[in-house]
Amino acid sequence: MDINYQLEEKIRIIVDNRVPDKNFNDFAVEFYLLTKKIMISLNKFLNIRGIRNPKILQIKNAGELIYISRDSYRIREILKSHNYDEIPELKPQIAYYVIKRNKFTIEQNWENIIEVLKDYQYPSRFMNMKKIILTEEQKLLVKKEVKERFALKDFEINSIVDLLKRLKAEDRELFEKFKAIF
Repeated sequence: MDINYQLEEKIRIIVDNRVPDKNFNDFAVEFYLLTKKIMISLNKFLNIRGIRNPKILQIKNAGELIYISRDSYRIREILKSHNYDEIPELKPQIAYYVIKRNKFTIEQNWENIIEVLKDYQYPSRFMNMKKIILTEEQKLLVKKEVKERFALKDFEINSIVDLLKRLKAEDRELFEKFKAIF
């Protein structure tokens, strides 16, 4: 069977929200390995077909994390320290909300996953608790500190903030990659 056709089938399953809860790990790894066999990046593949759905890349990231973790001594040790003899069966919601390839290391991703699994938390609620949420007053204090520390003017700080907001709104994936730089 043609690789492009297989990949399109998996993408259709993801877009239609039919990703299996049972055997999710196998589905995600198969999807990740399929993306490695195409001649162009998954982003280009999706752009050519006019598909924009963040769940697709999140499933790929989950598959990559699981695939890489299978042979990692460090990850096996982390899992064993939490009473997992092997990689636990994940759910799509963990891929959508918890696994952040560009934001966390492999180890940090597994620590977050284990925390969600052990505490039987909703993945979205878990990640919302991990976010730093600032009040308007706190935001002003942060801006003031940056302004003083780096000798910036108000318009320079506002320009930087506006640029980052625009980048996040226009291309979330590029924004996440940009954050990974620092």
